Amino acid sequence: MNIANYYRHGQYVLDASSVINLYGSRYMSEILRFSPVQFAVTRYVMESEARSVLAEPDNNGCQQCIPIQLEDMISEGLVEIIDNDSPAVANNVIVLGSSGIRGMGEKISAALAMENNWGLVLDDKRATVKLESLLPHIQMLTTFDVLEFWALRHGVCNSILRKVFCNIRIRGNYRIAKDHPHFNWVKRYGG
Repeated sequence: MNIANYYRHGQYVLDASSVINLYGSRYMSEILRFSPVQFAVTRYVMESEARSVLAEPDNNGCQQCIPIQLEDMISEGLVEIIDNDSPAVANNVIVLGSSGIRGMGEKISAALAMENNWGLVLDDKRATVKLESLLPHIQMLTTFDVLEFWALRHGVCNSILRKVFCNIRIRGNYRIAKDHPHFNWVKRYGG
């Protein structure tokens, strides 16, 4: 990984899956704070899709939902919430929808990235494959790409990585696919 040229855009839109996974990691603010780029989330994603993560299971194995609260990160300037009501974004949503992108959050996030020439962070493999073919000029990253940059750039210790991956699995309810480029890295730390 060439850290110096890792991020190709100055700003990245976080899709719902990446917000849930980053917030679920319990290290989202630290990860974003040490990133050389800016991050944004569409208001639609925050209000409709990335609303909560799961709590640790109780003694009976039940998990409650914990609301995602980004207010402190917004105040710190680590992430900004973007309204998705511009005519250009709306037009891009229609174009993406007619091209087979199904999730509304993915359509809006990708439309915002298209309009502003920003990168996109998402964890849905089908949407990523489709968007990469439609938007070859937009860099698509996964949550694990963002985590890898943070871990390598800042020398994150193994025990913290283990916690992060475990938290994403439990709180984000996300299991990395065996064909994901970061599968072996994540599994090495028990993710």
